[in-house]
This record gives sequence, C-alpha cells and structure tokens, in this order.
Amino acid sequence: MAAPSSTRSSWKGHLKLSLVTAAVRLSPATTGGERISFNMLNKDTGNRVKQQLIDSETGDVVERSDTIKGYEIRKGEYVEITQEDLDKVQVPTSHMIEIERFVDAADVNEIYLESPYYVVPDGAVADEAYVVIREAMHRSGKAAVARVTLSSREHPVLIKPCENGLILTTLRDEREVRQAKDYFADVRDLDVSEELVDVAQALIKRLEGPFDPAMFEDRYQTALRELVDAKAAGRKLPEHAAATETGKVINLMDALKRSLGQSGGSAPAAAKPARAAAKSAGKAATKTPAKSAAKKTASGGKGRR
Repeated sequence: MAAPSSTRSSWKGHLKLSLVTAAVRLSPATTGGERISFNMLNKDTGNRVKQQLIDSETGDVVERSDTIKGYEIRKGEYVEITQEDLDKVQVPTSHMIEIERFVDAADVNEIYLESPYYVVPDGAVADEAYVVIREAMHRSGKAAVARVTLSSREHPVLIKPCENGLILTTLRDEREVRQAKDYFADVRDLDVSEELVDVAQALIKRLEGPFDPAMFEDRYQTALRELVDAKAAGRKLPEHAAATETGKVINLMDALKRSLGQSGGSAPAAAKPARAAAKSAGKAATKTPAKSAAKKTASGGKGRR
C-alpha cells in the first residue's frame, strides 16, 4: 500500500475508532501544480522582481529568517509568538483523529466540504486496523465525523471509503457558511405550466450520462498554455471563439423545444388531459379563497405565462 514517491504528508498521527487505532498520514488529494501562474517582471529590463519585507517604522529591509509571528492586542502593540511557543500548543487532535459519530454522507450539505486528503496507513503495522475500519465503513454505508488539527486550526472532518482506502475532507465551520435562505428569499414560487416542466425534463433526460471529470477540461488554462507557447516560439497568437451572446427569452416553450432539438431529441407529447386535470383539481382543492384572490390580484387577473 505504498504511496507514490511524489506525494507528501501534511499530517501524521493515528485514526481512532473507540479502542482501535491505526497509524496514518494525510496527503493532499488535489494539486494546483498544473495551473498557469505568472511572475512579476520589470517591464524595462525583463528581470523578475522580488518582494522584500520592510520594517514599518525604520524602513529597513528585514530578512525572512529574522521574522517571528506576532498577534496585535492593541493598536501597534503585539504579543510575539515563536515556533517554540507554537510547538507547546497541543490538543488531542494534534496527533489523533478520533471518530465521534457515523452519519449518512448524503446528509452533509456539499457547501460544508472544503479540502480533501487521502488517509494512508503509516507503516505496515497499521494495515490491519486500517483495513478493518475501512471495510466496516464500506459495508455499513456510513461516513465518519471526526476532528483534526491542521495548519494551526482544528477542523471538523468527514471520512469516507475511497477505492481501497479512505478519504478525509475538512469541513467549514458553520459560522463561515452563508445561509441559502438569505439569497433565495426573493425567488418567487410560481405555478409553472406542467407542459413546460415536461419539456424541461425531456431535455434533462437527453443530457443524462455518467459523471466523468476528464470531460471538464479547464479551457481557460489550455488557452493560456497555448498563448505562452506561441509567444515563447515567436508564433502568431492563437485566436479563440468568443462566448455567444444570448438574448432575452421571449417564449420559454419555444426556447425549450429548440434546446431539445439541438440535443438530438424531440418534444414530448403534451401532458395527458386526465393527469393535467387531476393535478389542477388537486391544486385548486388546496388553495384557500383568500390565497387565490391574492394571487389573482398580484397578477392583475391574468394567468401566468
């Protein structure tokens, strides 16, 4: 179960399930190494420029090796914190990932998911306990909730089986998550046409398929790479098609049907009268006269489009 030599561990410790522990290490599951990034150059000389640390009071250049951390307690007054001080800060999760609860992964809103790490056995002696925990989680269909300290911060985490191993994803603090209701409060609850929904569902059916991350190439990064290669070789810069402009949709049904045609399908037959009548009757039965009157007033007495 050896990891590739190019991987690096960002944390080492133990994964604990009650009295069962396995020595593990965490390795980042993602990398930004393939992204195009730019350096700052002097436009007159073409030389790369360097950033310097400057003492805010004396104006002197300070070497990075001569710096320490500090926390501002009052304006201009700091408590100095050394690495030795930080090494003394220990909590149980500094070296232990203790599973606290098992949940259905589907119950965890994806907005809380942050950074993924592969959980890898650290040494052959850990393999048996590691595999037992992984297999039990796999068979139960559950995900584990735990905590771990990374980068001077304790994170809640979600752990799930991943192929023949485990993957851990840090979770955002609830205070960092903005509530959806604050953004969707003005979205109106309209009584849309069943026929419109049927055509939209047919369009969804046409575009169904398995999730394949390979199909989502970062076309902007690809275009940047082509630009860099062309400039380096002295070639003409490549041209790329601009995004097509979309006008305001006047007839929603017409737009849906044309979309369905472009995807290789055809519009479904109109909803059966019996089904449409049943749904209309059901809706009418649940509306109070006051609510119906209010809707009619809001729409000026005209039916919604």
